[in-house]
Formats: sequence, structure tokens, C-alpha cells
Amino acid sequence: MKKPIVIAIIVGVLIIATAVILALILTRNEQQSNQNTNTLNQNRVVIRNLNGNTNEPTLSEEDVQRNEAVRVAKIFAERYGTYVGWFSEDDLDNTKDVMTDSFVTKVTKDIAANGNTGTDRYQTLALSAAVKSFTLSASSTVDVSVLRNITGSDGAKSSVTQTLTVGLQYVDGQWLANTAQYGSATNTNTL
Repeated sequence: MKKPIVIAIIVGVLIIATAVILALILTRNEQQSNQNTNTLNQNRVVIRNLNGNTNEPTLSEEDVQRNEAVRVAKIFAERYGTYVGWFSEDDLDNTKDVMTDSFVTKVTKDIAANGNTGTDRYQTLALSAAVKSFTLSASSTVDVSVLRNITGSDGAKSSVTQTLTVGLQYVDGQWLANTAQYGSATNTNTL
């Protein structure tokens, strides 16, 4: 055969192979998308009403606010207790959306006074919360039980459990942390 014909045949085969590969890839992506949609639909659970009550339960305003105070306290506890060295301006920026302005001012002064010389890394997880006191649309105190995982500058790891008592105020329709006090720590490595 002549060279131009052989080259044309090779180019033609390469073009057909490329088209087949692209078609396989596109149909596979479409099948995967359909499979994901089917999985989402299968994971929807319909709960039957076994007691015949057709009224949906409604929460009172007090219950709604109490639940919101607990939610904000847990968010605050995790953000406030997660940092490297000492709670810093960056940590405060991540936390101040759930804090009163006066508490932000106080913590800012604490940060300036203490500096950030430590290198230990703290990660805090809220385990549970209990309302100690609650006044509708005014104030609340919530005890948040937290697990604090600590990684020292030398890589040593330890864990402690603590209770963070969070004082909250109701400001402009939302609950915000206004005070925070850690209780004594229990080392979980020795339990």
C-alpha cells in the first residue's frame, strides 16, 4: 500500500477509537447520575402515623427558644474551645457571630492581654447540653459537656472532658453567648 493510504487508515481508526471511548465515558457518567438519583429516592423514609393522630406536633415559643439556646450554646462551645495555643483573633472571627458585642469586647481584651505563645492544638466537640436556667426572650444558662482533644507541640495526644457553662442573652430575636466558664477537666486517657 502507499504511504498516504496507510496514514489515512491509521488516522481513521484513531478517530473512531476516540469517539467510542468518549461515548463510553458519557454514558457511564449518565448512568452514575441516574444511580445517584435512584439512591436518593430510595433513602427517603416514609413514617406511618400509627396512632391515627393527624395533627402535627407544634412546639410552644418557649420550647423553640429553649432548643435554639441549646443549639447556639453547643456551636459556641465547639468554636470557643477549638484553637492552637491561645484563643486568637482568627478564632474570635469564627465565633463572634454567636456572641454578644459585649462578650466579643471582653474576649478581645483577654486575647490582647494573653498573647498567643502556645503551640498546643485543641479540638473541642460538644457531647451534650442541659439547660440550667431559662427565661423566655431574655436569658439562659446552658451546661455543655465537651470532649477536648489536645495535641501537644511534641505530638503527644490527650483527651479531657469538661463542662462549659455558657450564659446566653436574647438579643434582637436571637440567642447569643454572653459568658463562658469551663469546669474542671477529667482526663479520659486514664478512664
